[in-house]
Amino acid sequence: MDLTDWSALEHRSISVPADVVFREMGEETVVLNVATGKYHSFDAIATRFFEVLRQTPNITAARDQLVSDYEQPATRIEADLAQFCDTLARAGLIRVGERDPA
Repeated sequence: MDLTDWSALEHRSISVPADVVFREMGEETVVLNVATGKYHSFDAIATRFFEVLRQTPNITAARDQLVSDYEQPATRIEADLAQFCDTLARAGLIRVGERDPA
């Protein structure tokens, strides 16, 4: 699945695997994939994206929240969020679930 394509992600749930641990430090987040032993560091915007992905039922709800937060067009948030999810999935930091019924 090409996660950089918004239509492949729309209405899908996102979860953080049990072997991924993270700690927010101010506006930044440090993430460790225990399975690979690799650390990742998120800036303030990536931290907010990660937080919203964890708190919403699916990526479409995450997009809606981030559009509100950043007052940007939905298409801009979709592109940024799809790229972010693709990067996280490739690093094993998230799992993309099934599409929610529309």
